[in-house]
Order: sequence, then structure tokens, then C-alpha cells
Amino acid sequence: MADKNSFISEVIAHIRSKEAKQYVSEELGYHLEEAKKGFLQMGMTDTEAEDGQPGRAWTAA
Repeated sequence: MADKNSFISEVIAHIRSKEAKQYVSEELGYHLEEAKKGFLQMGMTDTEAEDGQPGRAWTAA
């Protein structure tokens, strides 16, 4: 969860509008959660689903 929040923070740091920051944050969070649900349904573990792929962590780098 922390990596997801770091990713979202990194993205919205490039947005000036407060309204847009809120919208983009909510929208990214929603889509990331939907992707995680799909990965879980495919049989991934919770950790793998958070990473997006088995054995590969994603970060805001």
C-alpha cells in the first residue's frame, strides 16, 4: 500500500490544480485497486497483486 501511495503522490506532485490533484488521486487509486482485484482473481497472492506482477515490485522511481 505504501508503494501505491508513493506512486500516486509522485504523479500528483506534477499537477498544479488542487481540484485536479484530488480527482487524479482518486482516479488512480480506483484503477490501481481494480487492477489488484483482477490480479487476485487470476490467482496471484496479495503481495504479487500489489506489485502488479509475480516477483516484480513497482515504485514511483
